[in-house]
Amino acid sequence: KHVYQHNMSDLEFLRMRAARMGCHVWCVDTTVYCQQPDLQSGPIAEFNVDQATDTAVLRMFAPRLNSSAIVNKVTVKGWNPETKELISGDASVQGSKLGSQTSVAGSGPFGNEETFTVDHPIWSKEEAMALAKARLQDASLTYITGEAEVSGNGKMELGKVVKITANANPSSQSSDPFNGNYYIMGVTHRHIASKAKDGGGYVTILRLARDAQELAQTGPRIGH
Repeated sequence: KHVYQHNMSDLEFLRMRAARMGCHVWCVDTTVYCQQPDLQSGPIAEFNVDQATDTAVLRMFAPRLNSSAIVNKVTVKGWNPETKELISGDASVQGSKLGSQTSVAGSGPFGNEETFTVDHPIWSKEEAMALAKARLQDASLTYITGEAEVSGNGKMELGKVVKITANANPSSQSSDPFNGNYYIMGVTHRHIASKAKDGGGYVTILRLARDAQELAQTGPRIGH
């Protein structure tokens, strides 16, 4: 019913309220965007480790896979002091267009975990479910993260999706967990002055995240 802004700038206050619902905040020129990640849209560009074109040159790609924060279900509980009733809402991992296998399935027994949130004030079941969904999405997007450096590209924007082929070998392409779509969490444009033929110029550094992977091979697989 009441939200207070104690000793915080407007941006700090906005980011705090946005984080509660899993929204990302960024600014382009004079427009501030605040929205939940759209993980269902198609890629705006494709990059291949083994191929380069004039419009899509992947100079570096460093992905990381980490299942330590992955959970299968998030439950949010609270108490309504007026009606003296328990408020509860939950969210479970669903399929993602960023990969054919969810983070829970890819983590095996380590992903079959459930977590509870009980320290946030809530006033309705709908709010509890929204908060649970936001917490689950934040955790899932830590599954595969990384950085990619591409040739300077002004159309790379936060909140968009790009497709990266880390392993173009036809025999293992479909089973490489790092192949597929990635959500852009951050963008840095940089101009590097260098006398080397391909060591300078305008480059774009992408900070990427993914809540899924491609189906892994059976048996031992060399790490990436």
